[in-house]
Parts: sequence; structure tokens; C-alpha cells
Amino acid sequence: MGKTILGIGYILAAIPYVNIIGILLVAIGWFTLGKERDRGLWKVTGILGIVSFILMIAAIAIATSIFFAAMGSPAAIERALAAGIGSLAALIIAGIFIIIFGILQLICLWQFANVYDSKLVKIAVILYILTIIAALAAIPLVATMGHGALLGFIGLGILGFIAGILAGIGILTAKEQAPAPTPVTTEAPPPPPP
Repeated sequence: MGKTILGIGYILAAIPYVNIIGILLVAIGWFTLGKERDRGLWKVTGILGIVSFILMIAAIAIATSIFFAAMGSPAAIERALAAGIGSLAALIIAGIFIIIFGILQLICLWQFANVYDSKLVKIAVILYILTIIAALAAIPLVATMGHGALLGFIGLGILGFIAGILAGIGILTAKEQAPAPTPVTTEAPPPPPP
């Protein structure tokens, strides 16, 4: 069950507009699969993902309410700015949780690929890592190129989309590895005792 939730979650997380549901399913999937397979890191990743999801929703709700509160009088703007500091702190905490969740996902995906011998999941992890590296490299380009960097971000989106779809398909189609065969001995059994 956890593998199915996880695979569907990764596919949905790659698709715009339904990705928020996919992210929640990924977190639930890691927790469920971690319980099924008795893997502590997978469970922790799921719990951290659920907490990150809740924190991000709360931070967005706080920021939205502050934005609408600031649309009033100058006094309302002052109160909104004071409340904005709390919202900024919530966003920073949520961001830290999300970054840790992302790192743990990569580790768990790589472990999953080894446990289930899934080449598609390994390729997805490599694509995710390349996407992250390219996104970090693109940050200075945005400052210098402005709108010209938009095409680069579209490329990053496509790369992330492919990684998510590959991860989802790899998880859904992964088969349990057969246990190693027991070695057969050709020696004769010892003689019975006298």
C-alpha cells in the first residue's frame, strides 16, 4: 500500500496544479512504506514531510491574511508589518523543514532503488540532483539576465517533471528483490556417532 501511495504521490507531485496533493501523498507514502518495511529513515522522512506540509500551509495562510489586512488604513499596514515578522519566521522554519525533507527524500529514494533494484528510481534521483544543481547555478543568472532566464527555469521545470514521473513509475513497477539463494553443499553429511 505504501509503495502505491508513494508512486502516485511522485507522479502527482510532478504535475502542476495537483502537485500539492502529490507532495502530501509522498510524505504519507514514505511514512507508510517505512512502517511496512520497518525502515526508520523512511518513517522519519514521512513525518518530516507531513510537518513541512502543515507548516507551509500555515505560513501561506498567515502571509495571505497579513496581505489582506495591510490593504486597509495606515494603522492596519503598521499592524500587518508587525505581524509580518512572525509570518517571515514561520516561512523560514517551513523552508528549513522543506529543505531537510528534500534531502531525506533523495537519500530514501536511493535506498529504495537499492532495496527494490529499480534503475528508473536511480535515474530519477540523478535527475533530481541535476535539477537542484542547475537551479542553484541559475540564481545568479536571474539577477543578470532578468526575463531571459525564464527559459532556463522552464528547462528546470521539465527536468524536474521527468524526474518525478520516472520516480513514480519506478516505484510503482519495482519488484521485491529475491533473497540470496542458500549455498548448496556437496559434502557428504558426517557419519553418525558410534
